[in-house]
Amino acid sequence: MKIIACSLLSIAIGLSSAAANTATVITEAFDAAAAGSSVPDGWKSTHPSLTEIKELDGRYRQLIFRETPKDKAGAAIYYTGSQGSVSGGSILNFDAEVTLRFKDEYRSVSSSLRGMVFRTQSPDFRSLTPGDFWGYSVGVITTGDNAGLHLFVNPTGFTFNDQGNQLAFSPFPVDLNTDYVLKVSAHGSEISASILSSDQSEVLATITFDGAKEQAGYVGLRAAYPNTQITTYYSDLKISVPAP
Repeated sequence: MKIIACSLLSIAIGLSSAAANTATVITEAFDAAAAGSSVPDGWKSTHPSLTEIKELDGRYRQLIFRETPKDKAGAAIYYTGSQGSVSGGSILNFDAEVTLRFKDEYRSVSSSLRGMVFRTQSPDFRSLTPGDFWGYSVGVITTGDNAGLHLFVNPTGFTFNDQGNQLAFSPFPVDLNTDYVLKVSAHGSEISASILSSDQSEVLATITFDGAKEQAGYVGLRAAYPNTQITTYYSDLKISVPAP
């Protein structure tokens, strides 16, 4: 009986260890806003008047609307919840994907970057001082010579069109009113991202960078830096965080 008891204890320890090593997967369909909010539970909006959950083409999506005033140049939502190994939205390494739709209700310009931000040290980026590490931004610029997939570090917006420092760029022709899938991975010092067709059958652009600052922060969705009004829709988000 003692041998059986030891065996059962070993099995229990093994199951507990396996559970502890399970990745945390955060999924968001953006199909319901928290009571009194413009974002789902576990998310923070930098400008609640500019974020809204809406149905578009039979799918619920998170709308982020960027207004012209300079003080609203960084409309974004950030995951601040706790799930599995993630506490208070603090994430270092992850693999994520989200569906993007760039609408044309307003004129889009070559300075408009729309996508994901990560390892972000503060949702209120203007509370920092120039030179501080703020985080990374991966996104799409839809028009002009800059049309394509970009990676920036410190996109703090201390000046009106301050994208930060560009680390990588891969051009591709962007269509408005079309769904794209953005995939982003950050593991240690390595960052990679790609933009795919909506059915993920075609990779349209890919970028990689090695030398990233390894500092945990928020993961968010953001529309930033254009000098005119734009709308971006996000849906079907998944963030997979490896076990610590």
